Amino acid sequence: MGDVITMMPALRLLVERFPQARFCIVVEDRYAAFLRDIRIPGEIVGIKRPETLVGFLRALKLVRTRRADLVLNMSPPKRNAAVALASGAPRIVGYLTYVDSLTPYLETTPIESFGCVLERPASYGRQNIEERSLAVCTAFGIDTQHARHDIALAPSQEERVRSVLIERGLLLQRRFIVIHPFSGWTYRSWPLERFMELVERMLAVLPDYDMLFVCEEAQAPSLAPVSERFANGATVRVFASSDLLQTAFLMKHAALVVANDSGPLHLAAALGTPVVGLFGPASPELTAPRTANGTFVYERVECSPCTQFTCVRPEQWCMRKIATHDVLRSVVARLSAQPVVQATAHA
Repeated sequence: MGDVITMMPALRLLVERFPQARFCIVVEDRYAAFLRDIRIPGEIVGIKRPETLVGFLRALKLVRTRRADLVLNMSPPKRNAAVALASGAPRIVGYLTYVDSLTPYLETTPIESFGCVLERPASYGRQNIEERSLAVCTAFGIDTQHARHDIALAPSQEERVRSVLIERGLLLQRRFIVIHPFSGWTYRSWPLERFMELVERMLAVLPDYDMLFVCEEAQAPSLAPVSERFANGATVRVFASSDLLQTAFLMKHAALVVANDSGPLHLAAALGTPVVGLFGPASPELTAPRTANGTFVYERVECSPCTQFTCVRPEQWCMRKIATHDVLRSVVARLSAQPVVQATAHA
């Protein structure tokens, strides 16, 4: 999800730069409906399981049948580069060098081209993740200084989601805080037990707020301990949905979102919601959303930032060093709109 959210500012700039062009955006299937819902310009095509050989072949067939004049690869993973290079397009631009990394922000990857000459050299690496797609715009000579990083939900879409949530009895009447306790890697996640401890403390110091754990449907079984622990109260709920628009609606209307370093954190920030993000394997400077409404708790250890292939200290990984009271302090400060340190780091 993070790749999709951080691509949107660059996509807007490209549409402005080439107003007569027809755009076809190829993404993982589970994000396609959301991009259509928020009215991203162009044809949105979803590919099921693009990480598999079958998914790769589907993507390649789709791109080749479009007979595009220009194919842009907006992110470094090798399968994306392979699809672009085998597309048959007369012009190919973007991240075309073989990259086999979960953390391309630690590499230095150039923007390359075939069939056309770029206006200026550009590359990505050791920069914030939001610069990755924008570097493609820079190669075209597009000024990215005023790129928009926000996401807007159409009123008609909000009303549709509101009706669904009312039917499910999930539209909260009081102010609420969203907690998203998952990420793309176990060791990038704060332990669930700590999240539950945080919620207990928040209920004590923030009695006017409800707490809402949010996840995808496939992750719902992992939140069974939350439902059991807070079974006797109505102020803590679990919401599982594979409809990204529903999740976005709840995040937009939340008073605050607390999440690990993940795509949902970037989604909440793009929606304009205040966020508290938890970081360990990567520093906030590299992967946090750049938002004035963000507070990022970061416990630096000697092996951070890491490649995120394996953890060298799995018994006491970096996220376990984040103390509950530090997160609670950041939550209270952010809700009070008080200035706090953006990254709390301890050697």
